[in-house]
Amino acid sequence: METENLGRRTFFVCPPSVVQDQLIDVLIQAEFEVALVKSYLGIFPLIQKYPTSLFFLNTEHPMPDKSRSWDWVIDQIHTSQKDRTVKIGVMGYNNSPELAQHYIMEKGVECGYIQLKLGLAQTAKILLKTLELNEARGRRKYIRVRTGGGKSTINIRTAGGFADGELLDVSSVGVAASMKDPTILLAQGEKLEDMQLRLWGTLVKVSGKIMGTRTQDNGSPIHVVMFDPPLDGVAKSKIHSFIRKVLQHETDSVIR
Repeated sequence: METENLGRRTFFVCPPSVVQDQLIDVLIQAEFEVALVKSYLGIFPLIQKYPTSLFFLNTEHPMPDKSRSWDWVIDQIHTSQKDRTVKIGVMGYNNSPELAQHYIMEKGVECGYIQLKLGLAQTAKILLKTLELNEARGRRKYIRVRTGGGKSTINIRTAGGFADGELLDVSSVGVAASMKDPTILLAQGEKLEDMQLRLWGTLVKVSGKIMGTRTQDNGSPIHVVMFDPPLDGVAKSKIHSFIRKVLQHETDSVIR
């Protein structure tokens, strides 16, 4: 169950191209958990999975069912929850004050009306502020995603040679990994100058430091590695791209 301490998932429903192509990456880089939803029908299973999430609706996107409207969708979201933990925002290119007032005052959308004609930089600034006000990041500073069993690996150079392992979770500041050979013990504070991460086929070369070790249910160790020095440039971009793919995959898996 998602909690506000862990942040709120944010979904853009039927988003315009500027959100898909540019804004989504800006928000990921700012460490917000965001994903795209192609149809309004995906909203309702996502509410069940993420009951404190935020939904931004592109109300200028035509409804496939002419008997329904975006006003109807908003009403359905509100009536589906007794405690109204899900919050809604609306976005579009129409700069009509009357339209904005309709959604905010009459339909009760909690995250306001985001006007896209203001340009990319200004729109991103407004969205970032809106997400902050709605505690979308929670208490965490960085997005951490689970990699999926066996899909992502790590290769490190130790004093005894190279060793392989499985990545369990990834963030832009570090990873958690389980080594294939459970007898390989890495000491806290140990520096790993040569690490290769393979994230769903994408290779990222980094260095890091062992920050701690915890034990799995089967008794094998999980090593927590922080990137040292902190990532920047191409490596950080690859990590954020991977995080976006995982968040989108998780979203699509719920909707299917």
